[in-house]
Amino acid sequence: MGTIIISKKEHLSYKFKNLENFTNFKKKGFVPFCVGELHKIVNEYTIVFMKTNNSVSVGFLTSFLPYNNLLINEAGKWVGNYLPVILQTMPFLFSNLENKKSKVLCYVEEYNCVLPENTSGEDFHKMFEENGEFSEIFKKKLKLTEVFHQNISETNQACDELYNAGLIVDWPIKFKSGEIEKEIKGLLKIDEKKLIDKKNEFSLKKLGKVALYLAYGQMFSKNNIDKLVNLHSSENTDIVFVEKKKSLREQVLDKQKKESSEELDQLVKNLIADE
Repeated sequence: MGTIIISKKEHLSYKFKNLENFTNFKKKGFVPFCVGELHKIVNEYTIVFMKTNNSVSVGFLTSFLPYNNLLINEAGKWVGNYLPVILQTMPFLFSNLENKKSKVLCYVEEYNCVLPENTSGEDFHKMFEENGEFSEIFKKKLKLTEVFHQNISETNQACDELYNAGLIVDWPIKFKSGEIEKEIKGLLKIDEKKLIDKKNEFSLKKLGKVALYLAYGQMFSKNNIDKLVNLHSSENTDIVFVEKKKSLREQVLDKQKKESSEELDQLVKNLIADE
């Protein structure tokens, strides 16, 4: 994926449009998100953690099968009820300069969403005004990209807090395809028993509020597993989720979901403005 650094000198007459065709993300079965949109993700998608090298990240599943995002149709359109911010920011992102800690604003060239004025269409918008200042519509896009970049750092920090506290454990999800039972490995979840154990209250107080809300958000989002099953059914894929019977503790947590949603929304609703 080639990225181009945006500069006033090179791109003064360029225009941009939002990415609308997400075919390039069709093989992404795990979609990252930031904690600022947790209040929307938790009601729609199944949240999981994943560990890469020495870091833990959070995202949501779009399929039980790898490399098959069922929330993107054959036309490249997102069919979910909520489009994650990482896709809303496209084609823009912040990238590290080589051998430097600072990040610069870039765009993904292959998406063809940033083009010279003479080759762009009616759905494109100016990036710069004639005086060299950012256009108002580009400022809005840039602000969303900046906030996401800042918020994803906070999200990753919260993931590390949960992992270092021993609250993230393996989650081997099982499903049946025909008569064959399969298991997805490498996924992680919150250790519910440890999180709500009274004996751990003192150590849990050391966690930040964002980490705790992310933990509860992951647990509540497990109720969305059936939506994944339905997505596979709509694709004529014979998938049945294999789930153990919910414990009394898990049933209590489900009941708490409704009571906690307003407080969760209050924490995160100002982190990222609605589009």
